[in-house]
Amino acid sequence: MADYYVDNTVPGPGTGTLIDPWDDIASNINTLAAGDTMHVRGDALPLSRVYTESISITVDGADGSPITLIPFAGEGVTLKSAAWSDIIDITGDWIVIDGFELDKDGVGNYMIDIFGDHDTVKDCELYEFWDTAIRISSDYAEVDTCIIRDGFKANNDDSLGITINTGLHTHIHDCTIYDVAGDCIQVWNGGGDVGGTIIEDCELYTTLANCSENAIDIKKGHASHQSIIRRNVMHGFRYCDATCGGSGGGIGEAVVVHLDAQNMLICDNVIYNCASGIRVSASDTDLYRNEIYDLVFDGATWGNIAIFIYSCSNVNIWNNTLDDCHLADGQYSIVIDGTTAGIVVQNNILNDCGDVDGTPDTCDHNCWFNVVSSWVGVGDVNADPLFTNEAGNVFTLQAASPCIDAGVDVGLPYQGTAPDDGAHEYEYVPPAVTVYAASALAVDSPCSRIAGRRQ
Repeated sequence: MADYYVDNTVPGPGTGTLIDPWDDIASNINTLAAGDTMHVRGDALPLSRVYTESISITVDGADGSPITLIPFAGEGVTLKSAAWSDIIDITGDWIVIDGFELDKDGVGNYMIDIFGDHDTVKDCELYEFWDTAIRISSDYAEVDTCIIRDGFKANNDDSLGITINTGLHTHIHDCTIYDVAGDCIQVWNGGGDVGGTIIEDCELYTTLANCSENAIDIKKGHASHQSIIRRNVMHGFRYCDATCGGSGGGIGEAVVVHLDAQNMLICDNVIYNCASGIRVSASDTDLYRNEIYDLVFDGATWGNIAIFIYSCSNVNIWNNTLDDCHLADGQYSIVIDGTTAGIVVQNNILNDCGDVDGTPDTCDHNCWFNVVSSWVGVGDVNADPLFTNEAGNVFTLQAASPCIDAGVDVGLPYQGTAPDDGAHEYEYVPPAVTVYAASALAVDSPCSRIAGRRQ
């Protein structure tokens, strides 16, 4: 395990030591072995020195001894490439890319293209890209605490923050992705096996209105490897009309799970200020403890729906809280459409919500208050749920709430004699989630993992 150094301001080629560094990354990265680290000299933060290179990493690290590419401590490095070249291609296994800015100046294909297994991109900021910031075509890839922003390809065409082309067990967590004129995260269905994807603890949003499509678009899954979407905050999405980015046809959902997707868990997410919430056409899916609120009617689309289930089977809709979701006739809170079977709706709270449509197979122990229409079931509550602070979007329950112990046991943890209705048990401490304003992050924003760098 050795440390090597690169400095593009020092005449090369050098020997890779701190006092005699190499002068570029690309020509030397593949001389490293498992456990080695390449430190790239930059400028003292908050400044960032530019390296214009196309870096292809073909060597392998090892489990517990990855090969790491990282800026020198306390220094900023921005990686660029020629216009139509990727910045980093990785075919080696157990590679870590840690702490860089990557800038495509709005042209080219991929910023980071991953084909090796067990590769990690962490604490990076990727911006001004054209096609895709990070493309994954491998198993056990990880994207951790990255900021991805400002992607635009063309009108009627998608720019994507992260796309999983093929591969099992991708883990995306603690990322902030915004203003991508397409999808923030997409799982594609044109390649090999995809499944076991985990997307968690991210903030995904747009300020581009109809110029962006979805926060998360899942097109493929795996019967043996459940994919999970949990504890994310998503907001700002509208119907995409393809006049200013995105391929069009989207109806402003935060999450859409369709085509070849299956075996999904969607839980503990916060969705607000979108035209629609969650659309599912994927059998064997559980949706529970999600908050969906303050949806915005978008007259450009036929369907403004908080939860839309269609053409699938075995979907459980449990313990969700819907508030201020299309409180008008012809706008919908929950829709069940197409050929469906085994659709279960239990223990939910719908407050200030629009129509329901379709027929669930099981529907009981829900709270309906100030709704345009509802399904009638055993154990329903038809009274104000008494949220802690509805105006402030705090949907925990007051002690006097009629929703406490009003649910039915569906297998989720609960306290008291029976589960409560809605996303939060009265004594349940919800996952820590911060809702941010729908605007670009300030340089010193606490959710910028590389505060002080150029935003």
